[in-house]
Amino acid sequence: MEALSAALCSGTSDLRKVDLTTNTIGDGGVEALCKALQHPHCKLQSLNLFDTELTGACCPHLMETLMSDHCSLLELDLSVNDLGHEGALLLCQALSRPGCPVEKLGLTRCELTQQVFKELGLLLRSGTSRLKSLNVGLNKVGDQGVKHLWDAVAHPECLLEELDVEMTDLTDACVEDLCAAVRASKTLKTLELRNNSLTDVSVPALVQVMEDSCNMQEMNLKYNDFSEDVFEMMDECDRIRY
Repeated sequence: MEALSAALCSGTSDLRKVDLTTNTIGDGGVEALCKALQHPHCKLQSLNLFDTELTGACCPHLMETLMSDHCSLLELDLSVNDLGHEGALLLCQALSRPGCPVEKLGLTRCELTQQVFKELGLLLRSGTSRLKSLNVGLNKVGDQGVKHLWDAVAHPECLLEELDVEMTDLTDACVEDLCAAVRASKTLKTLELRNNSLTDVSVPALVQVMEDSCNMQEMNLKYNDFSEDVFEMMDECDRIRY
């Protein structure tokens, strides 16, 4: 990571994308990369750190990077790392900086809390966030946690086009807020709802909102608690996957 960092800020590298998925670089490796990401010669726009043995200890360095005027990252994937509550709050603070360039953020299975989802919701409707894609699946915050995101999606300042809330312990109780968000949003195109606990009772509302929406291209409802009784109803909308 020290050598890669040196290369990125050498002034001769045109590298735009680095994928370090499942490499054991740890917090120390990220600290080295963050030094490069703050350098004016670094041109990196996409960094994938999926499952790289990170903890919340790396988040102060990531925060400093995202708050740097020289950071050019458009895509950042930190999924499957134990960032935790405190670490993720630092990231939210950095992402709220006016001018932060990040448009695509991956925080799948990062041990996020309801409070982190609240901060993400505030970020999305702040008017300064450029986020267009957000993956926060496998963080079991339930309906109350994800409600902060539905409220944000419905806000006119939110730019989200893609939202992934797979396996966040959603139930039928969230569907009214979900549908209100989809109806209000002028930008949302895809919604990932796999592996939650939605049942047959929610299907009419979900089908109706998809049929009414001009923007939505796909809603993925696979692996919820549906019976065969509603399959024909879902077949009526070719933008629903189940």
